[in-house]
Amino acid sequence: DAALVSVLFQGRRVSPVDDLVVSGSARDGERRQVSIGVRRDPNVTARDKKTARLLASYVRMTAEHWDEITAGRWRLCLAVAVSGPAIAQLRELTVIASASPGEASFRAGVALPGRTDQGERSRLVHVDALITAAAQQAGGPATDISATELTWRVLRFLKVRELRLEGGDYTDRAHAVSRLRQLTPDLTPAAAEDLFMRIAGLAGRYASTGTEVKADRLRAELGIPLGYLQPRSRPRVSAGAMVGGPVAHLGLAQQLADADGKRVTDPAAAAGLYGVVADRLQSS
Repeated sequence: DAALVSVLFQGRRVSPVDDLVVSGSARDGERRQVSIGVRRDPNVTARDKKTARLLASYVRMTAEHWDEITAGRWRLCLAVAVSGPAIAQLRELTVIASASPGEASFRAGVALPGRTDQGERSRLVHVDALITAAAQQAGGPATDISATELTWRVLRFLKVRELRLEGGDYTDRAHAVSRLRQLTPDLTPAAAEDLFMRIAGLAGRYASTGTEVKADRLRAELGIPLGYLQPRSRPRVSAGAMVGGPVAHLGLAQQLADADGKRVTDPAAAAGLYGVVADRLQSS
């Protein structure tokens, strides 16, 4: 919902979650930001000090920038390279939290028979312990908020994304190269692959120096002429038609119908079901 303006590497000066801070401009001119923490394979267990340090940055964000986060002006993301059971369980907890208007309803949702399995309920115990340790590390405003409330805050607004770049699944890399092909002078796969590698090399340099990068700078430092992505002309298609096929393919048609049926009578339950459908579509 925003046009990309810049990417800040190692942006601790503006955000506690600082691996990447992506800024954009919305149609109304308002600034939008997303803070992204990047970890290959975080160990989401109670005694893992590295994960506690990571979560301390998200705790600080929800304590210090709560109004901006709830207004949708600042978003939180965790990007991982390996999506094992712990990450899948964490993602499911974020889906439930995003549909819950408060900490009490979130925990009631987790405890609801059939809504979660034992692994997800056990993962919440680990997350609670990690958030407690994280809050102690974060200090400041976080110390005035209960640990259980902080858990809900972080999970409610955290988006977990798997970057499919290794382990035999190079889907995201292939997609990036395909898009870059449209920017190269000769439109060949080899040129797109070369451009991808150039950008990857620059990204490593930007990360080591904490650089803020805008389009003009990136184009200049790549040192090769680039085109511009042009929006493709497409026939008008309804939102229902666009998602109908994938929803049916994934066996989610009934869940989507149930969500539609609860929109008026039980908005919170509807939001939870929509979240499940959206998360399955995103991960498929």
